[in-house]
Formats: sequence, structure tokens, C-alpha cells
Amino acid sequence: MRAIFSFIYKCSLYLEWSFYLSGNAPKLKPFAFDRNVISGQRARVFCQLLEGITPLSFRWSKDGHQLKSVGSESMEYSIEDHEDYSSLVIDPVSGRNSGNYSCLVSNSYGSDTYSSVLIVQGISHSPPFC
Repeated sequence: MRAIFSFIYKCSLYLEWSFYLSGNAPKLKPFAFDRNVISGQRARVFCQLLEGITPLSFRWSKDGHQLKSVGSESMEYSIEDHEDYSSLVIDPVSGRNSGNYSCLVSNSYGSDTYSSVLIVQGISHSPPFC
């Protein structure tokens, strides 16, 4: 009888623990940059949590290289982290900002990543008026 009780207790504990871990890993909401971003404009995107528990850690990257916020080596990126989302602002954008941007969110139970491509268009000049 003791062996059966031990098996039931361990099995039940394992199933509850597995469900607890998988139910709390973060999951991101898909995001996208505007389609017609023109050089000189501002681009903004939000990395939002769909599910998961805090505390969370957000990290942005461009083409596989981690981004730093204003005040570090780059003055064009502004990153603000909040409890359940992070925002990335690029101001002003230029052609060199075109690329694949990824947001990684993690907590003690797991992580999730989502990526979006930013394509910066050149400045269009209107013909002079006659």
C-alpha cells in the first residue's frame, strides 16, 4: 500500500509541476513595423506579452546584434521596458536601420521571441512648382 501511495503522490506532484512550468512561460503578441517608413521619420513598435508571469526581461536585437538604448553607444534607439511590454523607437530612421528586429522576453519559466522586418524607404522629392 505504501508503494502505491508513493507512486500516486510522485506522479501527481510531477504533473502539477509540469503544468505549472508550461503555463507560465511568456508568449508574445505578434508585432510589425509600419509598411511605409520614410527616411527621417520615427519608427515605433511594441513587444507585448500575451501570457506569462512577471518579472520579465526584454531584449531587442537587430540582425542578431543586441540593441542598446539612448545614452549608450547609439543615440538613435530608445528602448523602454514596462511590466508586460517593451517599446522600441528609432528616431530618425535611415536606410541603415532597415533590417530584422527581434524582441526576446524571458522569465524564470522560459522565453519567447518574435521578429519583424523594417524597410526604410528613401525620401521622395516632389517636383518643384512652376
